[in-house]
Amino acid sequence: MRLFSAYILIIIGNLVIFHPNVTIAAEPISLDDCLTMALKHNDDLKIRQQSIDAEASRLQQVKAQRLPQLTFEGSYLHFSNVMEATIAPQLPGLPVQIQPMHLQFGAKDNYDTKISLNQPLFTGFRLSNSIQATAYQLESARSSEQAALNNLCFEVKRFYYQLLNARRIRDVTALSEQSVDSHLRDVENLYAQGMVNKTDVLNVRIKKSEIELMILQADNRIELLKKSLLNVMGMDVNSELELNADSLATVDISPIEPQQHRPELQGLDFAIQALEHQVQAATGSYYPSLALVGNYNYGKPGLNKLENKWMGYWTIGAAAQWAIWDWGIRKNTRQQATLALDQTETNRQKLARAIELDIQQTLLMRDEAAKRLTLARETHSLAEEHFSLIENQFHQGLVTNTEFLDAETQLRTAKIQELQAVTDVQIANADYERALGTYRFPAAQ
Repeated sequence: MRLFSAYILIIIGNLVIFHPNVTIAAEPISLDDCLTMALKHNDDLKIRQQSIDAEASRLQQVKAQRLPQLTFEGSYLHFSNVMEATIAPQLPGLPVQIQPMHLQFGAKDNYDTKISLNQPLFTGFRLSNSIQATAYQLESARSSEQAALNNLCFEVKRFYYQLLNARRIRDVTALSEQSVDSHLRDVENLYAQGMVNKTDVLNVRIKKSEIELMILQADNRIELLKKSLLNVMGMDVNSELELNADSLATVDISPIEPQQHRPELQGLDFAIQALEHQVQAATGSYYPSLALVGNYNYGKPGLNKLENKWMGYWTIGAAAQWAIWDWGIRKNTRQQATLALDQTETNRQKLARAIELDIQQTLLMRDEAAKRLTLARETHSLAEEHFSLIENQFHQGLVTNTEFLDAETQLRTAKIQELQAVTDVQIANADYERALGTYRFPAAQ
């Protein structure tokens, strides 16, 4: 039995180690814990990182075009016929007699190997501008990752606070159900004594059914929010998740200095600089290109077609290329890059205005949420006092059952409104930070 238990523990341990989406219910986790897990497992971040890696690889590829390129070639050719000639022993006009000869210029079987070295010397600044453009595209991809981090941080906070709030509202509703249950027993006893009507009992039972329906809806909302939070964290949506209830203990409503650091704008700035270099690279196609070329050949018959032997030889020189006429290909290429640059600059201006509007809207929502929280706390305090008075008066027979139920509903509503106001402030703070681009992940990560 001990051996079987140890075997089960080993299997569970391997599942946890090799399958990060498998979780085991443990102590409640904090907001920082959720952010840390999202940072490790979120699929969008993985895709952004892969894009960065691809751009970094492309940058190295473009840089390598400035370096010498060494290539190897090998070939075999078989000719059906080769040029042949026969020299007669006596040719007219020669003072001496020569031996007859049969000459063959080349061979039917030809072998050739070649190592080539090509070093670009001048490309009309196309290579240098392409390198700069790709480097800025890499920075733009990194800014896109920062933008994804900014949005992810807000999404985690939003679902975290909403889930925590939904569970607290469920607890308040459950306490209200207990209060109504107790009140129902009192009313049923009074009805048995003939002191209240059947209508009073039915009213309390209706109220109890309403609260049970609220609890059912709260349970469903909790489950939906839990799955949404697990999904944005990159975890298995069927995992157990318990939150730290102290996360809403303090609410920050202090002013925030509106310093905008949106990575989307920085990304477009890098994209604009990349396109500027692409325009310059396209302009460079109007200039000639120059390269140093060196070759070493080894083959048969090589250069000496008469001897038909293996031999090696080398060549070195310079190669120039200049496109004189290409039917407008260079012109259209440059025009496309220029239009892309103009479009990106327009998008940058549009985004800057949208971000400014986003900041102003989230700031107004934050101020409104803070004011609603102050009013909700006052309302909750008044509702507590009012319910306490009504409850005492009901037991003294001074108020009706309807007045008691109304006071209980007012108290429950006031509690829920305060909880919702606290959550709204927390989410409004997170949304304002998102609009400013001042997101924060745990420092340890």
